[in-house]
Amino acid sequence: MNRVAQDVSNLAWGHKYLYLMSPEKLDDFHNPDYQRFHLMRLLQPPPQQEGRYVAAGRFVALAHLLSVTMNNLTAVLNRRDGRTPYSYWRIGTFSYSDQKSYWETMRQGNFIAVGLSQVVDLSGIPNTKAGKDQIREALLAQDPHANSSSVGRAAQQLFHFRWSIALDDLVLASTGATVLGIGRVTGGYRYDPSNSFPHQLPVEWLSLEAWQQPDQQSDIEGKLTTVHRMTRPRNLLEVEKRIYQVPLPPRGPTPGPLPRLQGIPARVQAILERKGQVILYGPPGTGKTYWAEFTARQLAARSCFGATFEQLTTEQQAQLLGNGNLARGNVRMCSFHPCIGYLEHPVRHLTGHSTTAYRWGLERDP
Repeated sequence: MNRVAQDVSNLAWGHKYLYLMSPEKLDDFHNPDYQRFHLMRLLQPPPQQEGRYVAAGRFVALAHLLSVTMNNLTAVLNRRDGRTPYSYWRIGTFSYSDQKSYWETMRQGNFIAVGLSQVVDLSGIPNTKAGKDQIREALLAQDPHANSSSVGRAAQQLFHFRWSIALDDLVLASTGATVLGIGRVTGGYRYDPSNSFPHQLPVEWLSLEAWQQPDQQSDIEGKLTTVHRMTRPRNLLEVEKRIYQVPLPPRGPTPGPLPRLQGIPARVQAILERKGQVILYGPPGTGKTYWAEFTARQLAARSCFGATFEQLTTEQQAQLLGNGNLARGNVRMCSFHPCIGYLEHPVRHLTGHSTTAYRWGLERDP
């Protein structure tokens, strides 16, 4: 793809266009992160190469094996695995300051935690660079002569614990290369000043069987860190194998009937349910962007958490909208250049020999 269509080979909309043209040859997960997530959930090691097209053959083969269309397969996978990929986090359980393991406390209390008790409650720390700087300043205030790099790493880990670990993420309570337990995050951050590991997140333990990281090439993944996002495929695949029989929970609370969307958002929802896409059109200043963002937030909140957007916690809203440059949310905006119209894309037409060819241009061009 990079050789024959380098302008669009790494763009999501280019992948989507080619899928629409050849749905029997491509999957409709237009983001590589989603492709790899579903392969992991299928206990399939993802391809070693990077790119949007390298995993297509796996999904095509599975659709063929099950005798279903590609869109039916991906709809089932979304239903089975959830529409939002979760992350995997290694959480250290050993305190080097008092040479003590806190694993039993975490296991019995159904939470994961980190120490650094010299930094007080992080609940008021904003999800911004300024928030990370506040943590760093608090660490330096306790030890002005501390190594700057060490303080920066500690601040980054605390910030990840407060803001980057999301609901339904998997956490691996670990000591060295040994994983002691696998848990799923079930709630938001809390602070317990009576505990030596005061910064906590509630979890549901899915597996309490100890095992070793299978991929320790060069070194242990996450060695000498308390909070580390794991990415090595062999390690992630082992996690999925060990929780394979554990069902995913419903995403978010199920309080009761939600109020129906009204007006324009209701019309947008109805069109999306019927067609899968919608275009809002009109002169500038008539509310197209406003209603698109409003409806997207409401639909995402209902899908992920079973609540209206206004009912979500600050952490849940951050998960939907993203954390600036730190993490991408479920609701994302794409702005087209003003000189490019919606109709300017690859156009298919018949040549004089009744064969299909493609060119770039406006759809209305002859």
